Amino acid sequence: MTWYEPLLATGQAILLLVGLTLIYRILFRAEERRPWARCIITRTRIWAYVSMFFLSGLWLVHQWVSLSGRGLILKVLYLLTAATLTVLLVEALSAFVYDYFLIQRRQASVPALFRDLARGIVYLILIGLFIWGVLHIDITPLLTTSAIVSIIIGLALQETLGNVFSGLALHLSRPFSLGDWIEVGNYEGKVERIDWRATSIRTLSGDFVVIPNSSLAKQDLRNYSSPTSHHARIVSVGAHYNHPPSLVTDTLLAAARSSAGVISDPPPKAWVTTYGDFSITYRLKFWLDDFSDHDDIESNVMRQIWYHFKRSGIVFPFPIREVYHHRSEEGTPDLLGDGAVLGTIDFFKPLTAEAMASLAQRLRHDLYPRGDIVFRQGDPGDRFYVVKSGLVEVAIRNDGGDLLFSTNLGPGSFFGEMSLLTGDPRSAAVRVLEDSVLLSLGKADLKDLLDRHPKLDELICDAIAARQALAQDRMTDMGLASSPEGGSENETRRRSNQLLGRLREFFSY
Repeated sequence: MTWYEPLLATGQAILLLVGLTLIYRILFRAEERRPWARCIITRTRIWAYVSMFFLSGLWLVHQWVSLSGRGLILKVLYLLTAATLTVLLVEALSAFVYDYFLIQRRQASVPALFRDLARGIVYLILIGLFIWGVLHIDITPLLTTSAIVSIIIGLALQETLGNVFSGLALHLSRPFSLGDWIEVGNYEGKVERIDWRATSIRTLSGDFVVIPNSSLAKQDLRNYSSPTSHHARIVSVGAHYNHPPSLVTDTLLAAARSSAGVISDPPPKAWVTTYGDFSITYRLKFWLDDFSDHDDIESNVMRQIWYHFKRSGIVFPFPIREVYHHRSEEGTPDLLGDGAVLGTIDFFKPLTAEAMASLAQRLRHDLYPRGDIVFRQGDPGDRFYVVKSGLVEVAIRNDGGDLLFSTNLGPGSFFGEMSLLTGDPRSAAVRVLEDSVLLSLGKADLKDLLDRHPKLDELICDAIAARQALAQDRMTDMGLASSPEGGSENETRRRSNQLLGRLREFFSY
């Protein structure tokens, strides 16, 4: 053997390794667009590089054996290379069957437990075939010995094996899946992991709870996510005996429908349940689609119930007797404050102090929480609103839902006058930006006021026409509308006369 022959063999092995690596990289780039190839390459990349390393080493040792005659190293390397290639093929087959065919093509949910079990069985079969076919060893005594050892191990690991088989039973019956919200014993949480020994859930408080599969299989289990993610919640509310049950149940349903997170199908339901000493108890059932937010949604429903009860005049009774002593003062602060707010509105300024006080007594006080919807664009309505405190947003959208115009209204601003005066559907949507108190006036109240003040209808129409002209000018400046023909002043007068005619027709006078 000359001095350069080992160097030549080493160089050939290195070139072989580099060549195999380049071929693998080229194939990887060419096939990465195909889903099945991507699944195989992702799972077998490490084993592919290990196999290439052993193949290169096998070439090197083969050249050395021909030079030195050392065959033992060659046999060992043959064995290692065959083992890595076998693992590579098994992992590639596993990736194709599970990752691509079952998960991507069939959209099946394959537990990792079954995948590991199948791979383990394949490896055991291959090891048995190697011992029997290559090493020529009779495996019958080995199987007999293995059975005895299995009995001993089974007795020693009885609880562990119970967890394993319980895990298999859970996978077969599939009472829950990863991501489901379940209740087991005293724990509620989202299923994060299912393995051979235990199932792990994450509770609403962020705790990670590990439950042995054998214990899980013995307990009652409630799944909040299957067969559907819809979940019902029930709250109980008491109302005074003075209120008709139909009014209370309708108000409860309206509160549920206006709460964020409550779905419309199935619709909410309300029942009368008991007659107590101080109140009638009602139950409200509503549905939600995300159990993880059930505390927030239930709190929002209870919050909406308070505001809806307040606006409807429904009283929450309680068995506490309180006596309030106060001195009578001239006037009523609330009414005087309402009159001051109304006095800032253009078409109410000509009213006398007596008429303003009479109007203030007819106003209804409505409390609206932040985020609540007063009405939506296109809704019917017959009430006119004045912002006493807080802030609301008025938004106009086109048929496609694109925002055309929006503005914020604070104390002293008014809206909803067109539906009150003409019966038209709401031309804009109004959303509450801050907790607000809204004063509202109904059609019957305005009719009585118009009968006693004949010129009031003209003042109202002039003010509304001027307001519409201002909105028209803003939209023209934004490029969303064209300038009116004949000038804005003539357009304002035309709108005022048109509105006056519709108002008198709507109120039949």
